[in-house]
Amino acid sequence: MRFHLLLSGLLLSLRAFAGDAGVPAPSASVVIPFGSDEEQRLPLRCGTSSGAEVRVSASYSWSGSCSAEAVSESEVEVRGPEGQVWLSFDQSSEDGSTPPPPGLELECREKTLRLRVGRAPALELLPRPEGGVSVDPSLERELTRRLAAPARGKVGEASIMEYLVELVPPSDASASRLRALAYVHSVREQVVAGDWRRVEELLNRDSLAAWPDVAAAVREVERTVEEGRRKSQPLRAQTPRRIGKVLEVPTLAPHGPPGLFWRGRELCMRQQDVSGQLRCYDTTRHRWGELEPVPPSLAERFLDFQPGGCGLTCLGEVCSGGRSEEASPFLGRVVDGRLVYFSSGRWLAGERALSPKEVSAEFAHGVGGPVLGGGRYLTWKGDLVIPTSPRDSRSWHLFSAPPPGPEGGYWKALLVSPDQRQVAAISAEGGPDHWQYVLWVAPITPVQAP
Repeated sequence: MRFHLLLSGLLLSLRAFAGDAGVPAPSASVVIPFGSDEEQRLPLRCGTSSGAEVRVSASYSWSGSCSAEAVSESEVEVRGPEGQVWLSFDQSSEDGSTPPPPGLELECREKTLRLRVGRAPALELLPRPEGGVSVDPSLERELTRRLAAPARGKVGEASIMEYLVELVPPSDASASRLRALAYVHSVREQVVAGDWRRVEELLNRDSLAAWPDVAAAVREVERTVEEGRRKSQPLRAQTPRRIGKVLEVPTLAPHGPPGLFWRGRELCMRQQDVSGQLRCYDTTRHRWGELEPVPPSLAERFLDFQPGGCGLTCLGEVCSGGRSEEASPFLGRVVDGRLVYFSSGRWLAGERALSPKEVSAEFAHGVGGPVLGGGRYLTWKGDLVIPTSPRDSRSWHLFSAPPPGPEGGYWKALLVSPDQRQVAAISAEGGPDHWQYVLWVAPITPVQAP
């Protein structure tokens, strides 16, 4: 994943050194304007050489999405004396983004380009006469040393190092290793600082096993998070009960007509054929009921979800004030004439923030969804559970293990009951040509963390 560093200005401090005389040549610093629509060429002096330059081509355009109204993008190109391209990268910034970190400093010496942000370790590049660069091994050595030592929770510095490495296109095995080192180092520092948001992504990167020291650091991260989860697990789904197979993953609100929903203590599923009927499973008696027609009023209890447009997510005639790409998930409820939705770490009814108690009360009127733990948590991506508090970046697995055999596989989707005491889960197993989906139910109980 490309890591974008958002800048209001890109500072290049260009110092030249005269290698023959051993006396530094006059140095110069320029600020590359960010967001300007015109191309600029900034002279770059490297030792006794002249003719090198930094080209900046910037644009400002509408993003075409609801998550940001406008995007500024600058393409930066460093060229040698003969016009050969040494380095090329771009920076982008969206409206409403977080404040930019410190600028990027480029220092040019006779045979070295040094990229640095603040006081973080620099990335040194060796320009080739024919164009392109090779990477000096100094940063790889520093990252290797850091992975061999205890993590310190220096998230900002680790993120900068990951960013610097991403500026250089991968060209060989050494560049791939450098990227792996920077990526794992960054996630490792985040985990020590209490931010677990990138852990699942890290554990699913099989390519990291190519280097023993990198693989060992990944296992260390996994152990750290497992221990943290064991000590802080708030909720747990108990032994799941298998209640049948399904042909495909049912549609869950608000992404279309519901194929699976809760009706009190019954879990109802629309039949996956042309009959237009449903069947409900009694979680107290543990048996399926008879076929029955889908009630016409069911559609009124769900949102008319219209992604791809701003402010077009509606329930009846009431639409959310937020953007449809940000405002997810929804409860399918209207409070004080406003839709209830989750955005940027808060539950909102229009512009009014809702407490977990209010969210829980509204959820109890619905037909199931992502809310659990008295409104303090959400289900997220498979069986992950995340806090609704924006100050808490931890996560937990609701189930203690993958789906039991013979199917096995992984947990693909969850639907919590309105009373937040049960969960319906769909497991998936197979491959692109043949998937098997199984439906389960399980009680949810609080865990007394030690």
